Amino acid sequence: MIAELIARKHQYFSHIKRLIMDFDVKQSGQRYDISVASTLLEHPR
Repeated sequence: MIAELIARKHQYFSHIKRLIMDFDVKQSGQRYDISVASTLLEHPR
């Protein structure tokens, strides 16, 4: 599942640069709910 999420991120959202601070995965029947807390990466000066 993680490999699929990483591939999807690279394919559709490669321009978004964020650092994942925390996450939570909950299963609800056959469905998974994912909550993610992230922050923007600072651009080097």
